[in-house]
Amino acid sequence: MLAATLSRYEAWPIAVAVAVLVWRRQKNDRAVTRAALTALPIAGPALWIVHNRIAHGNAFSFLARVSSYRAALGPSGGSSPFTYLVGLVGGSPAIMLALLLVVVAVRRSPRRDVLPQSLRRYRPWGAAVLCLIVFLMVGQFSGGAPTHHPERALLLVWLLAALAAVDLATLGRPPPWFALPVLLLLLLDYRSVLADRGVRREMEERAGEQLVALVSRGDRVFVATSDYGYFAVMAAFGRPTDVVLDSLDPRSKSSTRLLRDPWNAVVRLRAENASWLVAPATVAFPLALQQRMRDESLVIYELDPRR
Repeated sequence: MLAATLSRYEAWPIAVAVAVLVWRRQKNDRAVTRAALTALPIAGPALWIVHNRIAHGNAFSFLARVSSYRAALGPSGGSSPFTYLVGLVGGSPAIMLALLLVVVAVRRSPRRDVLPQSLRRYRPWGAAVLCLIVFLMVGQFSGGAPTHHPERALLLVWLLAALAAVDLATLGRPPPWFALPVLLLLLLDYRSVLADRGVRREMEERAGEQLVALVSRGDRVFVATSDYGYFAVMAAFGRPTDVVLDSLDPRSKSSTRLLRDPWNAVVRLRAENASWLVAPATVAFPLALQQRMRDESLVIYELDPRR
């Protein structure tokens, strides 16, 4: 649990639920031991907050960073407070339907009297899920929730739902036809997921690999791409401290990007102490920038020091 809280914010409310459960179930007579075991799950968030206070002067600098990014995105940032409630079902409809059908099957089975007792075993799981949903919705209302892929924060919910469905199925023995709508939803869901292959970044990666051979250590490269592909260039280059990004961050106060003013590219590169430029092939630059490598849509330029 400690490792999870140091990796993702969504684990924080789960850690609180785990800490309460540990406190209630601990039979140790020594208060110090009991308190230490209870504090362990929430040590991660506490350490994170203290570190932010010391390093950044703001204990919740991470929240301020995300909320400012969402505010800069405007309506496109996805500010609906019902995002996570809809995502509970929409993110994995097959699992949620399977759990519903299994519960119905158990209620109709001769062993339906054991259902309340079985469901009581899942109360800690339900408490953890409830804490997570409330945490995410509060973040959504306050502007501090993730701006991309909200379903990613709900993976734990679907994992617990799948485990509960399998466990409850041993009680009710649902009829075989119950599996048909679940399989159909699963196939449709996977078809849509597999159809989305994401954004291909082979050209940006090749540009970064070519920079390794062209650019001496200590020389700086200005990377100006039309989208967030500059991260792929920087990763393939492998020297992030030698890279200057023409950032697309909506929080940037400056509205002047190099690609919007290419004829002043030489001035911009010299101001950044950069000798190289990676830019789209569709943009024309002054002759002081000489082409060294050209791919399908990206060009690597070197600044002529004599001009």
